[in-house]
Amino acid sequence: MLVESQQLLLEQFFNKSLEPYLQMIDQLKIRQKEKEAEIIEIEKKQQKSVTGNASTAGTKAGYRPGVLNTRTQINRTSLTSAKGSKVNTPREGSKAIGRQPTQTSAAGRERSKTPSANMSGTRGFQNKLNQSMHTNRGKDGLNQTAISSNGRQSFGGGTRANSNTRNDHQSQTRGQNSAIKGSSSRLVQPSSTKNQLNSSMNFDQKSRNGSKQGRADTASQISRAGSNSRKNQQESLFNAKYGSNRKEISQTEGNTRRPSGNLRDNTDTSKFNLKDPLNQFFENAIQASFGRISTYVYAPDQKPVRDDPTIKPNVNFKLTYVPSYNGKTSRNNIVYIDSEHILFYSSTMIVVMNINTYQQQILQGHTEEVQHVGFNKPIFMLSSAQKADKINKQPSFTIWDLKSCHRLTSVCYHSENITQVGFCENGEYLVTIGGSAQSNVTLAVWKVKDLLNAGKTNKNTIKGLQPLCETSIGRVSVNTLYFDHGHSDNHNINIVLGIDKGVKFFTIKLPEKQIEEKKATYDSNESMTNIYGIAFQGDDIFAGGENGNVYVFRQDKVVDSKFKAESTGIHCLGFIDRGDNTYLMTLSDSGKVSLWHEGQLAKQYELYDEEINCKLGSESLKLTPRSFGYKNDTLIIGFEQNVIMKYDIRRNQREVLIAGPSHSPQFMTMHPTRKIYAVVGLDKHLRLYSYEAHLQKNRNSLINCIELQYQAKSCDFSPDGKYFAMGYENGVFEVFQVYDNEGEYFQIDCLKLFDLNRRYPVQCVKFSPNGKYLLITCNKDIVVFNATTDDFEQEGLLKGNIQQVTFVQFDKTSQYAMTNSIDGQVIAWELMPGAFTKLDPAKVKDVLWDRKCCVYAWDTIGTWQSDMIETDMNCVDISNDKKLIAVSDSNGAPRIYCYPAYLVNQSYLTLEQGHISQVINSKFTPEDYFLITLGEADHTMMVWSYKAFGLNKDTVQTVTSGAVTDKVRPQINSQLNDSSDRQEMRTPDNKMNTSRDIDIALNKKLEQLGESQSKKTINKDDENLLE
Repeated sequence: MLVESQQLLLEQFFNKSLEPYLQMIDQLKIRQKEKEAEIIEIEKKQQKSVTGNASTAGTKAGYRPGVLNTRTQINRTSLTSAKGSKVNTPREGSKAIGRQPTQTSAAGRERSKTPSANMSGTRGFQNKLNQSMHTNRGKDGLNQTAISSNGRQSFGGGTRANSNTRNDHQSQTRGQNSAIKGSSSRLVQPSSTKNQLNSSMNFDQKSRNGSKQGRADTASQISRAGSNSRKNQQESLFNAKYGSNRKEISQTEGNTRRPSGNLRDNTDTSKFNLKDPLNQFFENAIQASFGRISTYVYAPDQKPVRDDPTIKPNVNFKLTYVPSYNGKTSRNNIVYIDSEHILFYSSTMIVVMNINTYQQQILQGHTEEVQHVGFNKPIFMLSSAQKADKINKQPSFTIWDLKSCHRLTSVCYHSENITQVGFCENGEYLVTIGGSAQSNVTLAVWKVKDLLNAGKTNKNTIKGLQPLCETSIGRVSVNTLYFDHGHSDNHNINIVLGIDKGVKFFTIKLPEKQIEEKKATYDSNESMTNIYGIAFQGDDIFAGGENGNVYVFRQDKVVDSKFKAESTGIHCLGFIDRGDNTYLMTLSDSGKVSLWHEGQLAKQYELYDEEINCKLGSESLKLTPRSFGYKNDTLIIGFEQNVIMKYDIRRNQREVLIAGPSHSPQFMTMHPTRKIYAVVGLDKHLRLYSYEAHLQKNRNSLINCIELQYQAKSCDFSPDGKYFAMGYENGVFEVFQVYDNEGEYFQIDCLKLFDLNRRYPVQCVKFSPNGKYLLITCNKDIVVFNATTDDFEQEGLLKGNIQQVTFVQFDKTSQYAMTNSIDGQVIAWELMPGAFTKLDPAKVKDVLWDRKCCVYAWDTIGTWQSDMIETDMNCVDISNDKKLIAVSDSNGAPRIYCYPAYLVNQSYLTLEQGHISQVINSKFTPEDYFLITLGEADHTMMVWSYKAFGLNKDTVQTVTSGAVTDKVRPQINSQLNDSSDRQEMRTPDNKMNTSRDIDIALNKKLEQLGESQSKKTINKDDENLLE
């Protein structure tokens, strides 16, 4: 009796607890019926409207009446309302390779906030329907949504709006704003926690079961589950979802995010957990772990036979070209080595570049971002400083033999950043400045012989070595370090530091091993400013200030005079010889080169012309100089916007040598028909580069830049290269007409701008291989557009994801699409005329994918590491020969795996000593000649040779002409397969420099330092010092 009463009480308790949920299910059913009635009513109005205006509707839909897929000219005046991106006007003779803009092209470039705003008829009604369904997200929900557009229907499963935990808009916003620090800005952190996601998934399953079986059946089912154990309750829900005619599967408790390495077939019934995967369970599914995400994937029927995860790719990559420069965080970082070569750095690389042929020689060896370099011409030695890395918690400086590119020695000493390094005139002493303005800055003097001798016995980074002498210079920010060679000798070295709020003078007394500071004397009424440039002439010392003044100091360190040189700050200053005269040159934000003689303006030159404006994509350029070099009337200028420009003053000719992303690049895509790639990012610029130039090695890789209106997140070319689509940070995306000029430069003209009315970035933009569909993802919504119509009409929506969609791919026939969301959900779609339907993922396991990029798949299991989180994986890309897969993530250097990478903990090749962290994108070129990587944190692009390495000149000429015949391919492959083909040159860190070679270089430098270097001069007739 007691047992029966307790059971009755339990049933009453569970029934009372379930009552609000049952009421919610009733409300959902009522709302579903209302929506269905609304759809029927709209379809009736739509039919009536189409009947009354058949010809008009047909014209606006982009078809002639009765003819399918045949476009007529459309007046897009009614589609326009807002201003689009700034684009270059096509030059005279430019060839438009896409559809031509109509006569009302000026009006056609205006924008509408929605894809079909201001348009009546079919698409007008559909747009209202779509808008009503999105504005009420989080309030109303449908168990199944049918979206009609021009006779097509998209069945997207459930909207999942009946879970407040998932669809509450504020909850999603908070989740995005709290993305894990250090993870990629391309990905948004999932908004739901593990427990919230599991509970909402279970409740969503209950609501769908309730819709199918009715309130009575659902109440009975859940009541029975409540009276039984937790295990039986979950088992009953599983039966409702997958049917009772299945093999019995027992369930154990487990965690949704399993550690990496869990890989099991679904036939392992003892370990199945309903909570683990987000994807539905089908026969022969494999439950796999991707970092902390667990999901179901499907292996193809024909798999490669490989069971040893320790096998690495038997290939080598050589860093060939760096089209980037660091002007953002450093200044005075361009060195004019000789009349043909300059030296600069970007990320961890030091680059020696021929300014006439554009060829580069890259010094690798640093493990963190390079902060400064110093060069000594008499002994041809280079010093460079880097930040502290993960292994050495202190910053370090390195000495290089620039003739042979050997790394001679590396030393850790300063506790914080090393901001300046430099050699004295004869190269016997090295000065380093380290520390920070928040703590203390130290100036240290080193004897180079001692450093090289220490490098002979210790090939690693040396710790514990003490300088010859050092001194504290206080809590200041040091902007520049200059040696006053004219007033230094074998016993005393004079140096000048440009700091914030003034100048500091020091004398290094070598016999006494002491450093003496001589304070500068200013006018009592003068408030000193930040000093960025220093130059010497005779006994005078010139300093350029941020206030535009040039201060002239005498040798007694007293300000003798000053004059106003620029209205804005002077960022670079130095003396140059032109003819029989010597001029003081100043560079500022004005965009002009000013030459001064005895305090008077003698000459002035414009830095920018129409060609430079076109190259850099702006009609109103405003660049900030950070460094310069001058030789033989040729001026090399480095700008804060990561641009290097060459200006021939005598010929009045300008050229952009380097133009990399200036802020957080986000995406890169390859042109389908030309050897060109495009890069977009948060700096509001589209940049186009030619990788054919890396093969020819005789022209600049930069084609041109185009200024954009918004910060860009994604982009893609159409399969024929005629159109270019770009998604922005603010939920807007544009479609452009591409103007081709035989690949010499590109111009785009906006055809349409779409505002998706979302507050999330457009994460993915992708054309289908047949060019019919353009697919856009914004948060968890996926919009499909018809790219064959003049107006890019909206075809429908693909719904079903509960978190942000991060990756999209089509199959090669354009019949199927697959999406990955950030929480591990994998959804397959069939794109059939008339309907877009969700598919059993097992049906597409053997499909050949075009430009595969999804990261939650059977062939990418081995690329995930156990400590990775959802936002760590930024990109995967597969080589054309299907042998390699390149992985870019937020944890470090790009990794190369054998493809397919389906083995857990699979071994890989790391492209070390390149990017510092956060590699946002990597792409193989269509012919597999290069792998191009894109660093978000260091704003650097790198071009790694894959199949391009070792090509002879005849093969290169054939390849660049576009005629790679079957006779040429075996020659390329034979060159690539020769693993002994200068393999040491293809590995990072210049490993061809054996210990013996380094010892020889060290001994040569020690011999040079033993001579009297103070009297050594350079023969001006032999300026080309590099071999």
